[in-house]
Amino acid sequence: MIIRQSLLIIFFTLATCQKEYNPQIHRVQLGGGLKYYYYYVNIYVGSPPQREALIIDTGSTKTIFPCVDCQNNNCGSHLNKYFDYKSSSTFHPLKCQEKFENFQCFCNSQDQDQINQCTFVQDYMEGSSYKGYYMIDQAIFGDELYQAYRNETLIETLIKEKYIDIQTQFMFGCATIETKLFKTQDADGILGLGPETNQQNTQPNLIDMAFRTHNHISEKLEFSLCLGIDSGYMQIGGYDTQNHLNNGNNIKIKYDTNLVNEQYGIKIHKLQIGNQTLDDDFATFIDSGTTYTYFPNKYYNFIMNQINEHCKDPQNCLGDMIKDKCYLYNKTKTNITIEQFFDSFPTIKLQLDDDQIFEWPSMYYMYETKQYKFCISIESGSATLGQTFMRYNDILFDRESKQIQINQAFCSEYVFGDKEIHNISIDEDPKPINETVQQNDYIILAIIVIVGILALAVLVFLGIKKCKKHQELPSDEKIMIKKENDDQNKGIQKGNNDIEKQKGNKFQIGDNEDQNIEMAYKDIYQEKLDEEDNSKVKQQLAEFQKFNFETN
Repeated sequence: MIIRQSLLIIFFTLATCQKEYNPQIHRVQLGGGLKYYYYYVNIYVGSPPQREALIIDTGSTKTIFPCVDCQNNNCGSHLNKYFDYKSSSTFHPLKCQEKFENFQCFCNSQDQDQINQCTFVQDYMEGSSYKGYYMIDQAIFGDELYQAYRNETLIETLIKEKYIDIQTQFMFGCATIETKLFKTQDADGILGLGPETNQQNTQPNLIDMAFRTHNHISEKLEFSLCLGIDSGYMQIGGYDTQNHLNNGNNIKIKYDTNLVNEQYGIKIHKLQIGNQTLDDDFATFIDSGTTYTYFPNKYYNFIMNQINEHCKDPQNCLGDMIKDKCYLYNKTKTNITIEQFFDSFPTIKLQLDDDQIFEWPSMYYMYETKQYKFCISIESGSATLGQTFMRYNDILFDRESKQIQINQAFCSEYVFGDKEIHNISIDEDPKPINETVQQNDYIILAIIVIVGILALAVLVFLGIKKCKKHQELPSDEKIMIKKENDDQNKGIQKGNNDIEKQKGNKFQIGDNEDQNIEMAYKDIYQEKLDEEDNSKVKQQLAEFQKFNFETN
C-alpha cells in the first residue's frame, strides 16, 4: 500500500512537470505509405494482447482480420499470426440476435452453427472480400499504449488506477475466408473508419468505442490522419495542431454522407490550373484506403491537358519525360534543386464549399516510383480523393459536428514529448495482469521508491522552476533521455522491422530513395520556415536531421 501511494505521488509530481499534455488525444504512429499502397496502424487485441497490423480505411466501416479458424489456405500469410481467440481470456463471440452498442445481429439461417455465430460477408469495390463472424474483445490502440501496458504489468497494484482506460472493448470480424488483395497483402486486415457506424445494421468501430470508454474525460468523437511518405500519425479524440503550418491549407467544411454512398462526401465546385478553370461542381469523398486520386473523365482530361500545356514551355517541367505522366529528375543534367524541379510543375487548386481553396502542389500529387522518377498520381475513374490528396495534410474527421478540417502539416514524423514513438516487439509475451509480482520486483520497486521519496522533496522545492509552461529540456539532456529510452526498450524497433520486411520486392526500398524525397520535403519546408518563421516546423526539422532512414 505504501509502495503504491508513494509511486502515485511520484507519478503525479513528475506528470505536473512534463510538457503540456492533452489526455483526450491518443496519438499513434502509422506505417506503410504510397510504395506499399496503404497505411497501417498496430492494434493489440485480447488478453494477453496480440498484435494486428490493420490498414486505415475511411471508405469502409468494418474492422476485420483473420483468426485461427481460417484454415485450408483460405487466408494468406500476413505480418502477424492469426488472432488466437482461444488464448484470450476476454473474448466473446457475438451470437444471433445479440446486441452490442447500437448494433444488433439478425440471422435468418436455421443452421445451428449460424445461430451460434453472427456471421458476415463483406465485398469491396476492387473485388476483394472477407467472410467470417463477429467477435468482441479488448483492444489497445497503438504501440505506445501497448508499451505502457507492458511496463505497467510489472506493477500489478497500479494497473486499475492508472491504465484501466488503455484497453477498449470493441467489435471486429474474425475472417475465415480472404480473397484477392486481402489474401495476398502483408497487412493483417483492415480498420474501417467510415462515418456511418454504431447503427442497428453497422457495427461500432474503434473510434466509437474509444469515445464511449473515455467520455468521462470529455473526449470528442473525432479522429485525424496525417499521411507522410512512408509513415504518418493518427489521433483519436481531438486535434493536436503542433505539426501544422501557419502558411498552408486551413480549411473547414461540412461532409455529407448522402453525397456518395454514406462516405465522407464533399463537393468540388471548381478546378483551376494556372489561368484556366473548369467551373462545374461534382461530388467526391475522402478515402484513406485508396492509393491514388480519381476524377471523372471530364475533370481528369482537364487536369492532364493543362499540365501537358504547362509542360510545353521548356522552362517548365524541368525533368526528362520518360513515360506518360512520369518525369526523371536529373540534378547533373539540369543543374536544379529538387525544390526547383517540383516548382516547375503547376499547382492544382480545388474550390470547395464557402469558396475555400485547397492547394495541391506537385510535390503532393507526384510520387516517387524509382530513384528520382516521379509520376503524377491522378487517374480517371469514380471520384475519390485518395492518399495522394491527403498527403502532408492533417485531416480531422469530426463525427459529432459532421465536419472535416484540413491543415497542411509535416506528417512523416510525430514527436511525443521529448521522444519518438516506436513499434513494439512482442516476441516476449507480457506478464498476465493477474500474475503475482515476483519478490525481486518488489525489492527493485522498494529501492526505486526510497530514492523517489528522497528526490520528492527536491522536486517539490524546485517544482515552480521546473514546471514552467512549455519549458524544453536542453538538447544534451534530450539526447541522454533518448539514449536511456533506447537502452531500456531494447528490441523495440524489431516490431517495426518485422512490419516492413517483405518476402518479395513490395517492401524493399533502395538505400537512397526515401532520403531523396524526404530531403525534397525538408528543403521545401525550410523555405516555409524562412517565410513564416514557424517555430513548430523548426522543431520538426531538428528532429528530422536526427532521423535515420533504415531499409530492410
